Amino acid sequence: MRLFALSLVAALTYGSIASGDPIQVAEVQRTTPVQFDQEILPILRQSCLACHSDSERNGGLVLETPQAMLAGGDSGPALVAGKGAESLLLKLAAHQEESFMPPPDNDVNAPVLKPQELGLIRLWIDQGARGGETATPAAPWKWEPLAGSLGPAYAVAIKPDGRQIAVTLANQLYVYDAASGQRLAQLQDSALDPATAHRDLSKTLAWSSDGTLLASGGYREVKLWRQPHEARLATLPTGSAATAIAVSPDQKWLAIAAADHTIQLWNAATAEPGPKMTGHDKQVTALRFTADGQRLVSASLDGTIRIWLREDGAAVGMLQSPTPVHALELVATAKPSNEQASPPQLIVTGGADKLLRTWKLPETPSPESASDAEPADVATSEIAAHDDTITALVAAPDQPMQVYSGSLDGKIRRWNLTPMKQMAQWDHGAPVLDIDVRADGKRLASVSENHTAKLWDASGKQIAELKGDLLKQRNAARLQRDLQAARQRVTILTQRVAAAEQDLTTRTEAQKTTDEDLQAANEEVAKKKLALDQAQPETPTDKDAATDKAAPADNAEKVDHQQAYRDAEMAQKLAQQKQTAAITATQATQKLLADAKQSVAAAETNVQQLQARLDAANQQAAASERPLRSVRFAPEGKTVVTAGDFPSVQTWDAETGVPIEAFTEQAAALYPLEFLDNQRLISAAGDAEAVIWNLNPQWRLLRTIGSTEQADLISHRVTSLDFNSDVSLLLVGSGAPSRSGELGLFRVADGTQLHHLPKAHTDVVYAAKFSPDGTQFLSAGADKYLRIWDVKTEKLLRQFEGHTDYALGVAWKGDAQTIASASADQTLKVWNVESTDQQRTITGYGKDITALKYVGETDQVISSCGDGTVRLQTSANGKTIRNFAAGIWLHCVDVTADGTLVVACSDDGRLFVWDGASGKQLHAITVGQ
Repeated sequence: MRLFALSLVAALTYGSIASGDPIQVAEVQRTTPVQFDQEILPILRQSCLACHSDSERNGGLVLETPQAMLAGGDSGPALVAGKGAESLLLKLAAHQEESFMPPPDNDVNAPVLKPQELGLIRLWIDQGARGGETATPAAPWKWEPLAGSLGPAYAVAIKPDGRQIAVTLANQLYVYDAASGQRLAQLQDSALDPATAHRDLSKTLAWSSDGTLLASGGYREVKLWRQPHEARLATLPTGSAATAIAVSPDQKWLAIAAADHTIQLWNAATAEPGPKMTGHDKQVTALRFTADGQRLVSASLDGTIRIWLREDGAAVGMLQSPTPVHALELVATAKPSNEQASPPQLIVTGGADKLLRTWKLPETPSPESASDAEPADVATSEIAAHDDTITALVAAPDQPMQVYSGSLDGKIRRWNLTPMKQMAQWDHGAPVLDIDVRADGKRLASVSENHTAKLWDASGKQIAELKGDLLKQRNAARLQRDLQAARQRVTILTQRVAAAEQDLTTRTEAQKTTDEDLQAANEEVAKKKLALDQAQPETPTDKDAATDKAAPADNAEKVDHQQAYRDAEMAQKLAQQKQTAAITATQATQKLLADAKQSVAAAETNVQQLQARLDAANQQAAASERPLRSVRFAPEGKTVVTAGDFPSVQTWDAETGVPIEAFTEQAAALYPLEFLDNQRLISAAGDAEAVIWNLNPQWRLLRTIGSTEQADLISHRVTSLDFNSDVSLLLVGSGAPSRSGELGLFRVADGTQLHHLPKAHTDVVYAAKFSPDGTQFLSAGADKYLRIWDVKTEKLLRQFEGHTDYALGVAWKGDAQTIASASADQTLKVWNVESTDQQRTITGYGKDITALKYVGETDQVISSCGDGTVRLQTSANGKTIRNFAAGIWLHCVDVTADGTLVVACSDDGRLFVWDGASGKQLHAITVGQ
């Protein structure tokens, strides 16, 4: 529905009052003073200020303050203090005199006043028409819960990695998983009662470019929310570096081997230590719980394979390998069945002798007999499996008697253990340090000391190569985009300098011509003056007078010289005017050239600074590419994690290998790794502890900027938000309807205000965006204008005129030379930034265009419309590429940078998600349910 929906409802409700009939003025009985800000101004705002605000002044009349009403307009004062019945305001609003207010069939559907409202206004005037000196919007006296039936979803934003979607419904804020459509979180401010995101409607959202912050706007406030990359659930003091980790099948117990050769059991729920096992005298390289979870098997470089009871840590068996054991796995000998839930398992080991050995898992004897037994030293079978040390073993999921092996020879092989036979091979191309297989067997991952992880399908095809730290790579990519935008700005400014230099040359030549013309005109005046003087007769005598009467030809000659002199003076004056204009133009061009050169110098300095930051970021990203030593698939199979010498954990999409998330850089390396469940991961953490991590930590409210009591900071409801590229600044758009359009720049680090433009527009700012290089910002308002401002100076740089109704959305193209705007006039316009010329007007929309955005760095623009359609179009020619139909009024739209995901929100509270490439609808989610 239109922005004036509430006014339209009111107009329909009271439309039974005929426009030509007087409206009864109710008798309002009260002894307390009528408050202008709280009682009168809201009435005027809904019915009068659209035409009689400081920005409109129809008939010269402003109704925003009592002082302005007393001053009146073209028809005189609007009110007479103390005499409500005699006041013009009341007479026109009550339809007692022409012209009626508001006019019938007015453009904004402003409703006529009700009898009770008219009575209140009359009483206020009778009491003296008192009110504040300024028109500061009044803060609510008391917040009331929003109606449960309030259903529009006003704002949507896709996280830059495309994996999460934030959406608002009334004053609630939710985050959804883009792939599954499942709700991940509801963000709430616990200080509010009941807990919600905001007290008032939230109509705008913005993600930071690095995806670390989400900003939401409410009434006079902005809230910054953060979801940490990771969160420590528990720290386990291991005393020395962890060398191997295992998780029991029921996920209740952890086993951690330490560098001191001991093995400690831990309660996964309480992080309390359990039994401690000693017996190995060299590094423990691998741990595995048996399928029933009752025993733990360990392998060591001391050549022994030991079996322990989980309940008390007692040693109940030992096998002796002829060489150090680097890898161990337990392989089922049969599939589980009703008769046998946990079939017998076989021990498989590998080591520096390159042989794959199988061992029978000993029956569980009593601890007493186990301590007296000699270690078994005969494997049931062995095979030369690799050309170098075997470093990793993983059982084939749901395939008894099959195992995968990884080796320093760079190969991963799949084996059938009965008989010992190779089934498949994958070539990593560098020494393999660890491997894992997804639960469905369709994906395999390997990590290497050559700094890479590789994702494979079951046939041996490489899906992706994974390396480096995602956060550092994202930072470098962002700086690369910033640098590209900054270089484009230098190019534009350099072109402006060249144009100014050419213009200065032209104007200098023109001034030289005017100088010469003036000199010639001066000489002509002197010449004509001399001729006139010579033509003047001597003082006549009585004798000569008679002669003069007889010489009319001499008088005629005198007249000719006077006219010639006057003509010369006029030509001289014109030449002087031309010279003055030429000098003024030359000076203006000189100033323009100097300013342009200064802008180029500043832009070049910015490029140099960005280049230095990019170089440093690239070095950091390259430095994060270190040997990877541990890899694990999540139990549900959607993600795979890697860790190594760089102190972080990286999360990747298990199907495609696309990077998802990364831990913030820690103080020490975080391998080995094991999943406790889909949301919890356990890793080593330096030389003395292990950590249980929450992979989906709770969102928290980082900061609130502004408050309902701070009207001087943000005057009204926040309608637009945008972070700059380096997430140092937040741009906030707001404004009181029909009164002001406001812009504010805030520092993200501490929430302090850097710039404030309270009168940036004469009506509400509906959209504001930073330029790609962050040096300028663009705004659009209900006053129909677009404006570009300088970030550092707040100076207005350009204004764009052409829309005939509210400007509701703006977007920068990646080259910063083109902008696009959306309007309630049902047009999408494309503009040249430098000239402010319209390049194209795209029509064909059925209702208001509510939002738009350029798709990445392309020329494609996507828009949402009140006619229920999202349109993907080429901005250069207006050609429609694809439509996405929702069939209901759409308030907002967003799209991923690669165009693969499109989202929009509707008036009935639904979130629509489409495949951007095909147009297929993926989800239609009722927000909040």
